[in-house]
Amino acid sequence: MENSSSFVAFTGPHLRVLRLPALSDNYIYIIIRDDRAAVVDPAGSTMVEDLLKRYKLKLEYILCTHHHFDHTGGNMALKEVTGCEVLGPEDKRITGLDRAVREGDKIYFGTVAFDVLSVPGHTITHIVYYSADEGILFSGDCLFEAGCGRIFEGTPEQMWGSLCRLRSLPGGTKIFPGHEYTLENLEFAASLEPENRAVQVRLESVRKMRKKNIPTVPALISEERVSNPFFRADDPLLGKAIGMESNTEIEIFAAVRKMKDRY
Repeated sequence: MENSSSFVAFTGPHLRVLRLPALSDNYIYIIIRDDRAAVVDPAGSTMVEDLLKRYKLKLEYILCTHHHFDHTGGNMALKEVTGCEVLGPEDKRITGLDRAVREGDKIYFGTVAFDVLSVPGHTITHIVYYSADEGILFSGDCLFEAGCGRIFEGTPEQMWGSLCRLRSLPGGTKIFPGHEYTLENLEFAASLEPENRAVQVRLESVRKMRKKNIPTVPALISEERVSNPFFRADDPLLGKAIGMESNTEIEIFAAVRKMKDRY
């Protein structure tokens, strides 16, 4: 196994975050403080178990954002091996759930607090975990870099409301999404707005990174505000670019989501 430093995605005042690739394009995140760990959305267990053993980390929590199996597939194996507690939204479809958390709850990892935010759309019960202390957001399949999740269970109104909520977080917040979709998302954004300089600059940078197999996560909320079309359904420039100047932001958002579904 590679040295853990090769997986380090973030080092903050109190925490480190390791980014582990899984399946074809998933990310599993391990949050570390001293010798304790929490895992976000474990698609599988083997790589996580290997890292925990090698670096003598005690797994306290699994933090689930939603019920899809590519985010919960490692829950039972990790729970059985480590005795950790599985936290997630109140949803019987989440494998091994021990404790349901909901909007307004805080989860403490040491002295660091994570706020639970409800963000329906991709699924009805989807939640995210946000730490203002560290300036980090685990966004699951609600918010991707330059994109957002498909609307499987919710409505466009719900997803747009959820994204507006995340858009309002401080610009320096680092986003840790559930998948490596950035290149395709930016190519789609460029197809909508070929004259958008922020999109073109970011796309060029991401193309270079992906050619070298460099992960593109995390990104900043401030980057998303100018280059993620799903954050900009209320921007007249996007409405004009897709010929929907007179439509509402919800209509524009729904149309862009449908375009991306077919892209």
